[in-house]
Amino acid sequence: MKTYTGEIESLKDNQIFVFGSNTRGAHGKGAALFARQHCGAVYGQARGLQGRAYAIVTKDLTKDKHPSVDAQEIKKQIQELYRFASSNPEQEFVVAYSGTGKNLNGYSCQEMADMFSAFEIPKNVVFEQSFADLILKYGPLTDGKTHINIYTKGKTKLGRNLTNLSRHGFEMNEYGRFECVEGFWYYYLTGCQHEDFHGYDGFTAKKEGQKYRDDRIDKEGLTEDNKEVIREVIRCKLRQNRDVLEELISSELPLAHYYYYGDESNCKIVRLHQYDWMIEEIERIREVCKAYYKKGNK
Repeated sequence: MKTYTGEIESLKDNQIFVFGSNTRGAHGKGAALFARQHCGAVYGQARGLQGRAYAIVTKDLTKDKHPSVDAQEIKKQIQELYRFASSNPEQEFVVAYSGTGKNLNGYSCQEMADMFSAFEIPKNVVFEQSFADLILKYGPLTDGKTHINIYTKGKTKLGRNLTNLSRHGFEMNEYGRFECVEGFWYYYLTGCQHEDFHGYDGFTAKKEGQKYRDDRIDKEGLTEDNKEVIREVIRCKLRQNRDVLEELISSELPLAHYYYYGDESNCKIVRLHQYDWMIEEIERIREVCKAYYKKGNK
């Protein structure tokens, strides 16, 4: 699932802004006002494509109490949006709902997320990250059903195998052989000066790596070059561990990375957004490989 963070301030050339409208098409507040001022939404047009915006009617201005538009009606419009998005794969449809705050239509954020999750979501529909979390209902009880959590305590074999700590050895030109990505992670980020990381399993690498905080090259964050080295490590692992790669290719669920604490039925979820770029790389690999095999390649 494609996501964005923060408020939408501008659109890319191929993006359409999806917003909640009212029965009069009076685009006067919130996302609707942004759509009119910046995306070509037409005042008086209540629904559908208008300029670089797409409106879904979620509020009836003839009524005083909200919610005022039936959820089933909103879901029908969302289904229409998804059909339109699927028929226009070159466009991205950026949905202007957040997972926090109050909606002017009277529905809660979770209620809106449930409406958007009622149908298969096209790959070119983009959600705000916290809203995407509500759609997927992240947590151990839904791991393997709505998503795959890449975590050592993940509920799926694939999720556990995709972690940096999984013991799937690989050889990387210039750096040599490692037993796990976690070993390379700490070897690389401590300046390639601690050779023991080559042979460590994931948990040992993590434990030993904590001892070298002063050696880290990423004290002010990872550069794009640093990230690209790690991406290539992930690619090496998957290329050289074909069973994991094939399992990834055969999967369909969105990938996530979070920790959880406490009882599974009422646990605290900690989303690790700082590592989204790694999850995005694994999803990119899956998408590229699926397309490759779909052409009849082996």
